[in-house]
This record gives sequence, C-alpha cells and structure tokens, in this order.
Amino acid sequence: NSCIKGYAQTELLELYTNPVFDISTRYAQLVMTVFVTLMYSSGLPLLNLFAAAYMFMMYWVDKYVLLRASKRPPFYDTQMPSKASQYMIYAVPLHCLFAILMYGQPCTFPSNPLGGTLGSLSSSSLNGASNSWVARISRESTWMLVGLLAIFLICWVIWTLLWAFALDAIWRYLKRAICGAKLALNEELQNLPWEKAKVHIDRSYPPASYRLERSPSFKKLAMYLTGNFVADSWRSSKAG
Repeated sequence: NSCIKGYAQTELLELYTNPVFDISTRYAQLVMTVFVTLMYSSGLPLLNLFAAAYMFMMYWVDKYVLLRASKRPPFYDTQMPSKASQYMIYAVPLHCLFAILMYGQPCTFPSNPLGGTLGSLSSSSLNGASNSWVARISRESTWMLVGLLAIFLICWVIWTLLWAFALDAIWRYLKRAICGAKLALNEELQNLPWEKAKVHIDRSYPPASYRLERSPSFKKLAMYLTGNFVADSWRSSKAG
C-alpha cells in the first residue's frame, strides 16, 4: 500500500511539474522568421508588419511562459544570442538578391535602364537577353540594391581576411595582456579544493549536492523515498 502511494505521488509530481523552456527552439524560430521575412518582403511589403506583430507576441508570450509556466532555467551564457545575431547578418545579402530578382523583372515591375538614351540603346541591343542578370542589375530600380550587395560582399571578404591573418592574433594578444588577471583567477578556481568550491557553488549556483532533499525539483518527493517514511506508512496501514 505504501509503495502504491509513493508511486502515485511521483506520477502526480511529474504531471503537475512545469516543462522545461526550450530556448534553443525559440532562437531557431526567430532566425528563420528574420530570414524568410527579408527574403520575401521585397515582393510582399505587408510581410514586415506580420513579422513585427509575430515577434511582439512571441516576446510577451515567451516571457510569461518562462516566468510562470516553466521550470527554473539553467544559467545560459551568451553563445546562443551571439550566434543568432551573427547569422542574421547574412539575411541582408539574401534580401538584396531576392529584391534584384523581383524588381528586375520588367513584366511585374517595369523600370527604365540606367544611362538614359545610351541605356535604352544598350537595352535594345540586348533585347534577346532581356531577362539576363545584366539587364536586371542595370535598371533604375535595382542599381542601389546591387551597390548594397557589392558593399556587403566586399566588407565580408575584407573582414574575413583581416580576421584570419591579423585581427585574430592581435585580439588574442590584447586579451592575454588585458585579461591576464582574470585568466589567472580562472586557473586558480580550477585548482580550488572541493571544500572551498562547495561554499562558492551554494552561494552562486545552488545546490552543490546530488542529494534529493537539496534539489528544488525533488524536494517534495524526497520524503516519500526514505526508509522511515515507508516503515511508518506500513505500520499505519497495518494498524488501520
């Protein structure tokens, strides 16, 4: 009888315990929304309004779910938001590329070629290739997008080369020179004995123990798993 009660209590705790907040899925959905919105917003301007409304609702709903309907989350670092912000930068060239494809189509978005009369003469000479890339990027509606795409690609190549050959080494040297004391402190913390580390963990990231009665998730369940509780329950059932 006592074993059945204890098992039922475990099931009830598992049933009414809030689920874990999956923050990685939220970041993936956010990055996907940004990419899809910027890719198709040139031809669908209202998509920006729908994306803004979706992000506004997602922020407040996730905030409520995280604070009211989820387990206490672990201590996350800044790796996920940093990676997400880096990936969002590449949505800019995709936006420019899709905008050139949409605005460079003369049937859906008529536009004059660059250069006035000379541009008209050159476009008439290329009438057989009116749908080519040269015709699309040389129109009044697309030349600014082409310039922005070219500037982004040039800056990306320069940044990649500088970071690979120069800035990476300079940054590591400055980090070692400026943050030397912090690195030394980290090495000292790694060699810290357990008795001293336990006090720091209990103060900063509790609990510092794997015992059930120290865990916030199993604190209510720990009393039902002890031998004294099982024996007392068995005696009370026999007496009843």
